[in-house]
Amino acid sequence: MTEIQIMVLPPPVEDLLPQIYLDDDGIWRDATASQAVVVNTQSKMKKDIEAHLDPLMRRVGATPPQPVQPESIGFRDPFKTMFQDLLPIDVRQALSAAATAADAKPAEPRPLLKIFLTPGADWIPWELLYDGKGFLGLRFAITRLPILKQATEVRGDRARQVRSVYSLLANNILQDGIFADWEGTFTQFARPANWERRFPAAAGQAFPTTTQLDEARDADILHVTCHGGMKDQGSDALHWTLDDMNRQVIDYRITASMAEHSEFGARPLVFGNACASTSAQSNPAVLHGFGPSFMVGGALNFVGTFAPVTRTMAVQFARRFYANLFGSGAAAAMNVSHALWATKKSFQAENANDPSYLFYCLYGPHDTTYTPV
Repeated sequence: MTEIQIMVLPPPVEDLLPQIYLDDDGIWRDATASQAVVVNTQSKMKKDIEAHLDPLMRRVGATPPQPVQPESIGFRDPFKTMFQDLLPIDVRQALSAAATAADAKPAEPRPLLKIFLTPGADWIPWELLYDGKGFLGLRFAITRLPILKQATEVRGDRARQVRSVYSLLANNILQDGIFADWEGTFTQFARPANWERRFPAAAGQAFPTTTQLDEARDADILHVTCHGGMKDQGSDALHWTLDDMNRQVIDYRITASMAEHSEFGARPLVFGNACASTSAQSNPAVLHGFGPSFMVGGALNFVGTFAPVTRTMAVQFARRFYANLFGSGAAAAMNVSHALWATKKSFQAENANDPSYLFYCLYGPHDTTYTPV
Protein backbone atom coordinates (compact mmCIF):
# COMPACT_ATOMS: atom_id res chain seq x y z
CA MET A 1 0.00 0.00 0.00
CA THR A 2 1.32 3.41 -0.98
CA GLU A 3 2.00 5.69 1.98
CA ILE A 4 2.61 9.43 2.01
CA GLN A 5 3.72 11.26 5.14
CA ILE A 6 3.67 14.99 5.75
CA MET A 7 4.59 16.95 8.87
CA VAL A 8 2.87 20.23 9.69
CA LEU A 9 4.78 22.62 11.94
CA PRO A 10 4.10 26.16 13.19
CA PRO A 11 5.07 29.01 10.88
CA PRO A 12 8.18 31.12 11.65
CA VAL A 13 5.91 34.15 11.98
CA GLU A 14 2.63 33.88 13.89
CA ASP A 15 -0.53 33.53 11.78
CA LEU A 16 1.27 32.77 8.53
CA LEU A 17 0.55 29.43 6.90
CA PRO A 18 2.25 26.45 8.57
CA GLN A 19 5.51 24.89 7.49
CA ILE A 20 4.99 21.58 5.70
CA TYR A 21 7.60 18.83 5.44
CA LEU A 22 7.37 15.86 3.08
CA ASP A 23 8.81 12.42 3.80
CA ASP A 24 11.05 11.85 0.79
CA ASP A 25 12.06 8.17 1.03
CA GLY A 26 12.88 8.38 4.72
CA ILE A 27 14.23 11.93 4.73
CA TRP A 28 12.05 14.81 5.90
CA ARG A 29 12.29 17.53 3.27
CA ASP A 30 11.15 21.09 3.90
CA ALA A 31 8.67 21.50 1.08
CA THR A 32 7.63 24.96 2.28
CA ALA A 33 10.55 26.60 0.46
CA SER A 34 9.06 25.62 -2.91
CA GLN A 35 5.66 27.08 -2.05
CA ALA A 36 4.45 29.95 -4.22
CA VAL A 37 3.99 33.23 -2.40
CA VAL A 38 0.38 33.36 -1.21
CA VAL A 39 -1.15 36.38 0.48
CA ASN A 40 -3.06 34.51 3.15
CA THR A 41 -3.00 33.86 6.87
CA GLN A 42 -4.21 31.06 9.09
CA SER A 43 -6.87 33.27 10.70
CA LYS A 44 -8.22 34.43 7.33
CA MET A 45 -8.26 30.90 5.91
CA LYS A 46 -10.06 29.56 8.95
CA LYS A 47 -12.56 32.43 8.89
CA ASP A 48 -13.25 31.89 5.19
CA ILE A 49 -13.87 28.15 5.63
CA GLU A 50 -16.15 28.69 8.62
CA ALA A 51 -18.09 31.34 6.70
CA HIS A 52 -18.51 28.84 3.87
CA LEU A 53 -19.51 25.83 5.96
CA ASP A 54 -21.77 27.46 8.53
CA PRO A 55 -24.68 28.54 6.27
CA LEU A 56 -24.48 25.33 4.22
CA MET A 57 -24.75 23.12 7.30
CA ARG A 58 -27.62 25.22 8.62
CA ARG A 59 -29.41 24.42 5.35
CA VAL A 60 -28.79 20.70 5.70
CA GLY A 61 -29.87 20.73 9.34
CA ALA A 62 -33.03 22.74 8.72
CA THR A 63 -36.56 21.34 9.02
CA PRO A 64 -37.18 20.13 6.39
CA PRO A 65 -33.55 19.61 5.26
CA GLN A 66 -32.38 21.54 2.23
CA PRO A 67 -29.97 19.36 0.22
CA VAL A 68 -26.36 20.34 -0.39
CA GLN A 69 -24.48 18.27 -2.98
CA PRO A 70 -20.81 17.82 -1.92
CA GLU A 71 -19.62 17.48 -5.50
CA SER A 72 -21.23 20.76 -6.58
CA ILE A 73 -18.74 23.43 -7.56
CA GLY A 74 -20.27 25.80 -5.02
CA PHE A 75 -19.44 23.45 -2.14
CA ARG A 76 -16.04 22.18 -3.24
CA ASP A 77 -14.41 25.28 -4.78
CA PRO A 78 -13.18 26.89 -1.51
CA PHE A 79 -11.52 23.59 -0.58
CA LYS A 80 -9.79 23.47 -3.96
CA THR A 81 -8.44 26.97 -3.32
CA MET A 82 -7.35 25.90 0.16
CA PHE A 83 -5.59 22.81 -1.27
CA GLN A 84 -3.59 25.02 -3.63
CA ASP A 85 -2.83 27.79 -1.12
CA LEU A 86 -1.97 25.58 1.85
CA LEU A 87 0.00 22.71 0.31
CA PRO A 88 3.38 23.23 -1.42
CA ILE A 89 3.56 22.10 -5.01
CA ASP A 90 5.81 19.12 -4.18
CA VAL A 91 3.20 17.81 -1.74
CA ARG A 92 0.39 18.37 -4.21
CA GLN A 93 2.27 16.46 -6.90
CA ALA A 94 3.05 13.55 -4.55
CA LEU A 95 -0.60 13.29 -3.52
CA SER A 96 -1.81 13.47 -7.11
CA ALA A 97 0.59 10.75 -8.27
CA ALA A 98 -0.38 8.38 -5.43
CA ALA A 99 -4.13 8.90 -5.86
CA THR A 100 -3.98 8.55 -9.66
CA ALA A 101 -1.99 5.33 -9.39
CA ALA A 102 -4.55 3.96 -6.90
CA ASP A 103 -7.44 4.89 -9.19
CA ALA A 104 -5.94 2.56 -11.81
CA LYS A 105 -6.02 -0.33 -9.30
CA PRO A 106 -9.44 -0.10 -7.63
CA ALA A 107 -9.19 -3.60 -6.15
CA GLU A 108 -6.21 -2.63 -3.99
CA PRO A 109 -6.39 -0.68 -0.70
CA ARG A 110 -6.47 3.08 -0.96
CA PRO A 111 -3.16 4.88 -0.39
CA LEU A 112 -2.51 6.05 3.16
CA LEU A 113 -1.89 9.69 4.06
CA LYS A 114 -0.26 10.23 7.46
CA ILE A 115 -0.38 13.79 8.75
CA PHE A 116 1.92 14.56 11.69
CA LEU A 117 0.72 17.84 13.09
CA THR A 118 1.17 20.26 15.94
CA PRO A 119 -1.95 21.35 17.88
CA GLY A 120 -1.96 24.71 16.11
CA ALA A 121 -2.75 22.97 12.82
CA ASP A 122 -5.62 20.93 14.19
CA TRP A 123 -8.24 23.27 12.71
CA ILE A 124 -7.29 22.45 9.11
CA PRO A 125 -10.01 20.30 7.44
CA TRP A 126 -7.52 18.01 5.68
CA GLU A 127 -10.16 15.51 4.62
CA LEU A 128 -12.09 18.25 2.76
CA LEU A 129 -9.18 19.58 0.73
CA TYR A 130 -10.03 19.13 -2.95
CA ASP A 131 -7.24 18.26 -5.41
CA GLY A 132 -9.24 18.85 -8.59
CA LYS A 133 -10.43 15.25 -8.84
CA GLY A 134 -11.86 14.61 -5.39
CA PHE A 135 -11.72 15.29 -1.66
CA LEU A 136 -8.58 13.96 0.04
CA GLY A 137 -10.75 12.07 2.54
CA LEU A 138 -12.16 10.02 -0.36
CA ARG A 139 -8.95 9.66 -2.34
CA PHE A 140 -6.89 8.54 0.67
CA ALA A 141 -7.26 6.69 3.92
CA ILE A 142 -6.09 9.48 6.24
CA THR A 143 -4.86 9.45 9.79
CA ARG A 144 -3.78 12.40 11.91
CA LEU A 145 -0.87 11.84 14.29
CA PRO A 146 -0.57 14.75 16.74
CA ILE A 147 2.84 15.97 17.86
CA LEU A 148 2.42 16.25 21.62
CA LYS A 149 4.46 17.33 24.60
CA GLN A 150 2.53 15.00 26.90
CA ALA A 151 3.27 11.28 26.86
CA THR A 152 0.68 9.07 25.18
CA GLU A 153 0.90 5.33 24.53
CA VAL A 154 0.30 4.17 20.95
CA ARG A 155 2.76 1.28 20.86
CA GLY A 156 1.85 -2.34 21.44
CA ASP A 157 -0.74 -4.71 20.04
CA ARG A 158 -2.80 -3.22 17.20
CA ALA A 159 -5.24 -6.14 17.20
CA ARG A 160 -7.60 -4.96 19.91
CA GLN A 161 -10.24 -7.12 21.59
CA VAL A 162 -13.54 -5.33 22.27
CA ARG A 163 -15.00 -6.66 25.51
CA SER A 164 -16.83 -3.55 26.69
CA VAL A 165 -18.66 -0.73 24.89
CA TYR A 166 -20.03 2.45 26.46
CA SER A 167 -22.47 4.45 24.33
CA LEU A 168 -23.54 7.87 25.61
CA LEU A 169 -26.28 9.98 24.04
CA ALA A 170 -26.83 13.64 24.91
CA ASN A 171 -30.26 14.99 25.84
CA ASN A 172 -32.23 17.09 23.30
CA ILE A 173 -30.46 15.62 20.31
CA LEU A 174 -32.35 12.65 18.83
CA GLN A 175 -36.06 12.10 18.49
CA ASP A 176 -38.50 9.60 17.06
CA GLY A 177 -37.03 7.03 14.69
CA ILE A 178 -33.52 8.44 14.90
CA PHE A 179 -33.38 7.45 18.58
CA ALA A 180 -34.27 3.86 17.67
CA ASP A 181 -31.52 3.87 15.04
CA TRP A 182 -29.04 5.06 17.66
CA GLU A 183 -30.12 2.23 19.97
CA GLY A 184 -29.25 -0.22 17.21
CA THR A 185 -25.70 1.08 16.66
CA PHE A 186 -24.23 -1.90 18.51
CA THR A 187 -27.22 -4.24 18.85
CA GLN A 188 -26.86 -4.98 15.13
CA PHE A 189 -24.01 -7.26 16.23
CA ALA A 190 -24.97 -10.44 18.06
CA ARG A 191 -23.22 -10.07 21.39
CA PRO A 192 -24.10 -10.72 25.05
CA ALA A 193 -26.47 -8.20 26.59
CA ASN A 194 -23.79 -6.87 28.96
CA TRP A 195 -21.33 -6.25 26.11
CA GLU A 196 -22.77 -2.73 25.60
CA ARG A 197 -23.70 -0.26 28.31
CA ARG A 198 -26.02 2.33 26.79
CA PHE A 199 -27.10 5.64 28.35
CA PRO A 200 -30.04 6.13 28.25
CA ALA A 201 -30.69 2.41 28.45
CA ALA A 202 -34.09 2.89 26.76
CA ALA A 203 -36.50 5.63 25.73
CA GLY A 204 -37.72 7.58 28.75
CA GLN A 205 -34.78 6.68 30.98
CA ALA A 206 -32.11 9.00 32.34
CA PHE A 207 -29.65 10.61 29.98
CA PRO A 208 -25.96 10.44 30.84
CA THR A 209 -23.85 12.94 32.70
CA THR A 210 -20.06 13.27 32.86
CA THR A 211 -20.21 10.62 35.60
CA GLN A 212 -20.86 7.98 32.92
CA LEU A 213 -18.01 9.41 30.85
CA ASP A 214 -15.73 8.89 33.83
CA GLU A 215 -17.07 5.37 34.43
CA ALA A 216 -16.13 4.44 30.85
CA ARG A 217 -12.41 4.67 31.56
CA ASP A 218 -12.00 0.87 31.24
CA ALA A 219 -14.13 0.48 28.12
CA ASP A 220 -12.64 -0.78 24.84
CA ILE A 221 -14.91 1.53 22.83
CA LEU A 222 -16.39 4.80 24.07
CA HIS A 223 -19.05 6.16 21.72
CA VAL A 224 -20.33 9.66 22.51
CA THR A 225 -23.15 11.35 20.57
CA CYS A 226 -23.42 14.90 21.85
CA HIS A 227 -23.77 18.59 21.03
CA GLY A 228 -20.46 19.75 19.55
CA GLY A 229 -18.65 22.87 18.47
CA MET A 230 -19.90 24.78 21.51
CA LYS A 231 -18.27 27.83 23.04
CA ASP A 232 -19.38 30.40 25.59
CA GLN A 233 -19.99 33.99 24.66
CA GLY A 234 -16.72 35.92 24.76
CA SER A 235 -14.62 32.74 24.88
CA ASP A 236 -12.67 30.79 22.27
CA ALA A 237 -12.53 27.64 24.41
CA LEU A 238 -14.51 24.85 22.75
CA HIS A 239 -16.51 22.15 24.50
CA TRP A 240 -19.06 19.41 23.96
CA THR A 241 -22.14 19.04 26.10
CA LEU A 242 -24.44 16.17 27.06
CA ASP A 243 -27.30 18.62 27.63
CA ASP A 244 -27.28 21.94 25.80
CA MET A 245 -30.30 23.27 27.73
CA ASN A 246 -29.12 22.50 31.26
CA ARG A 247 -27.27 25.25 33.08
CA GLN A 248 -25.65 22.78 35.48
CA VAL A 249 -22.67 22.65 33.17
CA ILE A 250 -20.48 20.83 35.69
CA ASP A 251 -22.52 17.66 35.08
CA TYR A 252 -22.71 17.87 31.29
CA ARG A 253 -19.81 19.80 29.79
CA ILE A 254 -16.97 17.87 28.16
CA THR A 255 -13.81 19.94 27.74
CA ALA A 256 -10.38 19.31 26.24
CA SER A 257 -8.96 19.19 29.76
CA MET A 258 -11.48 16.52 30.77
CA ALA A 259 -10.51 14.47 27.73
CA GLU A 260 -6.82 14.80 28.59
CA HIS A 261 -7.46 13.52 32.11
CA SER A 262 -9.66 10.57 31.10
CA GLU A 263 -7.12 7.98 32.34
CA PHE A 264 -8.35 5.29 29.97
CA GLY A 265 -7.11 1.88 31.08
CA ALA A 266 -7.79 -0.21 27.96
CA ARG A 267 -6.37 2.10 25.26
CA PRO A 268 -9.81 2.36 23.63
CA LEU A 269 -11.27 3.66 20.42
CA VAL A 270 -13.15 6.87 21.23
CA PHE A 271 -15.81 7.88 18.71
CA GLY A 272 -16.96 11.46 19.15
CA ASN A 273 -20.16 12.18 17.21
CA ALA A 274 -20.33 15.93 17.72
CA CYS A 275 -23.67 17.14 16.33
CA ALA A 276 -24.75 20.68 15.53
CA SER A 277 -26.84 22.22 18.30
CA THR A 278 -30.04 24.17 17.76
CA SER A 279 -30.09 25.62 21.27
CA ALA A 280 -30.54 29.36 21.50
CA GLN A 281 -27.96 29.30 24.31
CA SER A 282 -25.26 27.93 22.03
CA ASN A 283 -22.55 29.93 20.29
CA PRO A 284 -21.32 27.29 17.84
CA ALA A 285 -17.89 27.17 16.28
CA VAL A 286 -17.57 25.40 12.97
CA LEU A 287 -14.04 23.97 13.10
CA HIS A 288 -13.04 22.03 16.20
CA GLY A 289 -11.45 18.80 17.33
CA PHE A 290 -10.71 16.86 20.52
CA GLY A 291 -8.64 14.07 18.97
CA PRO A 292 -5.25 14.97 20.48
CA SER A 293 -6.85 15.53 23.90
CA PHE A 294 -8.39 12.06 24.03
CA MET A 295 -5.09 10.53 22.91
CA VAL A 296 -3.34 12.25 25.81
CA GLY A 297 -6.05 10.73 28.01
CA GLY A 298 -5.07 7.24 26.87
CA ALA A 299 -7.16 6.55 23.75
CA LEU A 300 -5.35 4.55 21.08
CA ASN A 301 -7.61 5.89 18.32
CA PHE A 302 -10.06 8.72 18.04
CA VAL A 303 -12.69 8.99 15.31
CA GLY A 304 -14.59 12.24 15.32
CA THR A 305 -15.70 15.26 13.39
CA PHE A 306 -13.79 18.47 12.75
CA ALA A 307 -17.11 20.28 12.26
CA PRO A 308 -20.59 19.60 13.67
CA VAL A 309 -22.56 17.01 11.69
CA THR A 310 -26.30 16.57 11.29
CA ARG A 311 -28.13 14.28 13.67
CA THR A 312 -29.28 11.89 10.97
CA MET A 313 -25.80 11.58 9.51
CA ALA A 314 -24.27 11.05 12.96
CA VAL A 315 -26.38 7.95 13.56
CA GLN A 316 -26.21 6.54 10.03
CA PHE A 317 -22.47 7.07 9.73
CA ALA A 318 -21.72 5.37 13.05
CA ARG A 319 -23.81 2.29 12.20
CA ARG A 320 -22.02 1.82 8.87
CA PHE A 321 -18.60 2.53 10.37
CA TYR A 322 -18.92 -0.20 12.99
CA ALA A 323 -20.26 -2.62 10.38
CA ASN A 324 -17.10 -2.01 8.36
CA LEU A 325 -14.85 -2.11 11.42
CA PHE A 326 -16.25 -5.33 12.89
CA GLY A 327 -17.32 -6.98 9.65
CA SER A 328 -20.96 -7.61 8.83
CA GLY A 329 -22.50 -10.55 7.03
CA ALA A 330 -20.09 -11.79 4.38
CA ALA A 331 -18.04 -8.59 4.53
CA ALA A 332 -14.66 -8.91 6.23
CA ALA A 333 -13.60 -6.66 9.10
CA MET A 334 -11.38 -3.69 8.24
CA ASN A 335 -8.72 -1.79 10.11
CA VAL A 336 -9.83 1.54 11.51
CA SER A 337 -8.53 3.78 8.70
CA HIS A 338 -10.09 1.75 5.90
CA ALA A 339 -13.35 1.31 7.82
CA LEU A 340 -13.60 5.09 7.97
CA TRP A 341 -12.72 5.50 4.28
CA ALA A 342 -15.18 2.78 3.19
CA THR A 343 -17.97 4.42 5.20
CA LYS A 344 -17.40 7.74 3.46
CA LYS A 345 -17.31 6.05 0.05
CA SER A 346 -20.66 4.39 0.74
CA PHE A 347 -22.32 7.78 1.18
CA GLN A 348 -20.59 9.14 -1.90
CA ALA A 349 -21.86 6.16 -3.91
CA GLU A 350 -25.40 7.02 -2.81
CA ASN A 351 -24.91 10.62 -3.94
CA ALA A 352 -25.79 11.81 -0.43
CA ASN A 353 -27.07 15.38 -0.21
CA ASP A 354 -25.64 15.84 3.29
CA PRO A 355 -21.90 16.65 3.03
CA SER A 356 -21.23 16.08 6.72
CA TYR A 357 -20.13 12.49 6.02
CA LEU A 358 -16.93 14.15 4.79
CA PHE A 359 -16.27 15.73 8.20
CA TYR A 360 -15.10 12.56 9.95
CA CYS A 361 -11.42 12.14 10.71
CA LEU A 362 -9.11 9.61 12.40
CA TYR A 363 -6.36 10.09 14.97
CA GLY A 364 -3.84 7.46 15.97
CA PRO A 365 -2.45 4.28 14.36
CA HIS A 366 -4.12 3.60 11.02
CA ASP A 367 -3.81 -0.19 11.12
CA THR A 368 -5.56 -0.91 14.42
CA THR A 369 -8.27 -3.57 14.30
CA TYR A 370 -11.11 -3.90 16.82
CA THR A 371 -12.72 -7.33 17.20
CA PRO A 372 -15.81 -7.88 19.39
CA VAL A 373 -15.45 -10.85 21.73
